[in-house]
Amino acid sequence: MKKSKDIASFDVYDYLKHTFFQDTQRPYLMVDSSTYKAASIDFPIRNTFYGIALTKPGDVQVKIACEHYNITDSSLILLGPGIVSQWMTYSDAPTDTILFQETLLEGLATSTFLSSLPFFQPGGHHVLKLENQDYKNIKAFFLFMAQFKKEASILPGIVHSLLEYIKKLYYRQLSENQTKLTIKEKQIFKFKSMVARFFREQKQVSFYASKMNITPKYLSEFLLSETGKTAKNHIIDVVILDAKSLLKQTTLSVQEISYILGYSDSSYFSKIFKKMEKLSPLEYRRK
Repeated sequence: MKKSKDIASFDVYDYLKHTFFQDTQRPYLMVDSSTYKAASIDFPIRNTFYGIALTKPGDVQVKIACEHYNITDSSLILLGPGIVSQWMTYSDAPTDTILFQETLLEGLATSTFLSSLPFFQPGGHHVLKLENQDYKNIKAFFLFMAQFKKEASILPGIVHSLLEYIKKLYYRQLSENQTKLTIKEKQIFKFKSMVARFFREQKQVSFYASKMNITPKYLSEFLLSETGKTAKNHIIDVVILDAKSLLKQTTLSVQEISYILGYSDSSYFSKIFKKMEKLSPLEYRRK
């Protein structure tokens, strides 16, 4: 039975499963480009699942928290539960994707294995650029998964091995980036990572500045100079992306959503939303 995109409780994994896959019992979905395009999800979504997407060279554009990625090289896109992202409607969809629930690895890994992987956590590196050999190796994993996608006793082991490979790749790139990134680039990443983790509870620039041992004034001026946005605007961008997912994926009231996002005054939240989107929260929900 097909399931419509009902905003009363829109779970992307559930929607894809019921709309495009006959077998609804498996805790994983192998999703190709044509399925993504047919799904036509054009608003920010909050993951309730884990996702690994392998892209070919092309034009893939995705917004994850406060980072807008324009991906033109072979890359991995890695998202865990709670991460809000938006695939741009004009982007090429990822070529190979597996979405899966935590239960997939029961008996193969500890209960904390998935949640401990930094690329699945808020503020982590969610996009890894791949060298040719790494792309070939990961593509081989996806070919194995496609071959054994109906084998419930085999596929979890392939996914676990793939994650171990990605973890090794992630830390290798992290080590290399420590020497390649400039001090300014490291500061920008540190700020954005903290915003992704704390934006609901902490919206004051002073909180992030203190963590970076600089003044709020310097932080905002630095970010404006390097990114074109002030610290406050970076924080608001993440709040708005989260708000959009809540407005589209739930029937929570604007007051409830504003409370979840850390605003005690829903009218103040609505004012900020309308200033950024040129629509009120309810107008955005209805469009």
